[in-house]
Amino acid sequence: MTLLKLLFFLFLFSWVQAAESLFYIASAPKDPLQGGIWMARLNLATGALSIPELATPASNPSFLTYSPSGKYLFSVEENKGGTVNSYLCESNDKLTFLSRQPSGGNSGCHVEVDLLGKTIFTANYGSGTIASFPILEKGMIGEAIETIDLVKLFSPSDPLAKSKAHGNYIDFMNRLLYACDLGTDTVGVFRFDPEQRRLTPFSGHGKLPPKSGPRHLAIHPSGKWLYVNQEMGLAVSVFERDANGGIDLPLQSISTVPPGIESKGVSTAEILCHPSGKWLYVSNRGHDSITQFAVSDGGKLSWVENSPSIVKFPRSMALDPSGSWLIVAGQKDKRVTSFAVDSQTGKIRPTDHFMTVDAPICLIFKTLSGS
Repeated sequence: MTLLKLLFFLFLFSWVQAAESLFYIASAPKDPLQGGIWMARLNLATGALSIPELATPASNPSFLTYSPSGKYLFSVEENKGGTVNSYLCESNDKLTFLSRQPSGGNSGCHVEVDLLGKTIFTANYGSGTIASFPILEKGMIGEAIETIDLVKLFSPSDPLAKSKAHGNYIDFMNRLLYACDLGTDTVGVFRFDPEQRRLTPFSGHGKLPPKSGPRHLAIHPSGKWLYVNQEMGLAVSVFERDANGGIDLPLQSISTVPPGIESKGVSTAEILCHPSGKWLYVSNRGHDSITQFAVSDGGKLSWVENSPSIVKFPRSMALDPSGSWLIVAGQKDKRVTSFAVDSQTGKIRPTDHFMTVDAPICLIFKTLSGS
């Protein structure tokens, strides 16, 4: 081997060793004044996590998302009034505050951006409402376009019903929005007009068993199936989309914890579909575990394993864009850890790498398009 080739391979090896992926962490301790959005890096060769740095102060941020370009980051703050906020991602990865609007209800807990980067959707847990907002020039958020009261839509004849909006998810065609309502056990389907930025209820809403609590949702990369984790039901429900994108009754519901587990104090939190579409992961708070399922050709799930989450009360987790690493946040022990994902089996292996952030409740990797 010539000296030039040797130097090239040494350079390539050192570059691979040093390759990192940036991610942000929403920190929401009991004192809102101590909250913020932090940034850190995952070493893509070893799974090591860098010491976190404060990207921006923030009061009780509960969920984060990016614009499609990766130029802007958006958050909701789970305060009594609730706000939705926009930030500019600077060249040093710090965040510069741009704008704020009321989130369209109380206790904002989820935020989503449409695929054109023109509309924001919020879910407000306390008021049971979802809302849409325009994204104006330079990442500024305009006033709410519309606010939808879910209980009036899903349980209009039940005076005791109460909606608890927990997540909004736009489909890969940017034409349908799926809304998880933990209170009425409904996954709502809305047609989305990207030009008018408005939502129209669609007839094919999905229903889950009473008190199961649909929390979050993952769309299979093929777009054929939706996977919804039941917060209280400790299960995943599988929905098949019809030709129009509507859903009805689940194809399947499968437990996220082993038989005989005491359910008191246990709840599911996050659900992720692997980029390959082969595996699904769900975090279980209280049981402090991560459940892996295999996805069949027909979309149904089969149990693979239940692994200790290592951290306590795993409220959030995220797969890096390549699907090679999983990071998990322990809300109660103030730690974030990493797992290696086996490319053949999808099984996760702890790396014993940790970082510390107070009350981490949302993790999000920087999008490739914005890097």
